[in-house]
Amino acid sequence: MTTPLFKISLAALVLAACFFITSCSREDSSFTPRKVAKLEDRIGKDTVFYLQSSSNILTLQIKPDGKNGFSTVEEAALSNDVSNRLKEVLLEDDSYIFDRTKSCLFLPTEGWRFKGKEDVVVLYSSYCKQIKITTPRKNFILDIDPVNEDFKALSNKN
Repeated sequence: MTTPLFKISLAALVLAACFFITSCSREDSSFTPRKVAKLEDRIGKDTVFYLQSSSNILTLQIKPDGKNGFSTVEEAALSNDVSNRLKEVLLEDDSYIFDRTKSCLFLPTEGWRFKGKEDVVVLYSSYCKQIKITTPRKNFILDIDPVNEDFKALSNKN
């Protein structure tokens, strides 16, 4: 016959083992995509694929050039940890409000270039709480209110 203290000790041991196993698996620096069905509908499966598969991401300090365009002020490679965190925030449907369009002058101050078969540039505007995803074929502006603080933190890690 087992005592209640034994059952509690056993349960605590099992919980500790589960916590240890899951925390160890999170130390892996690989990125695992989450739900992106709405994002794929909005920006296309190819663009999502290029964002997911890029292993070389550069930070961009953006400066408006006065011609409705932007020039790159600085480029630096992101670490694997920061790259994976950026992908986690970007590639998650819950990061966006898809059914709302803001009336805001998009003024990016920072961006990231995802290098790959086709480069994708993500520009970030903390003022508008929006990102602009730029591909060679099309541009997409997305509302990032739910994760604006995450983007601010990522922009400070450069």
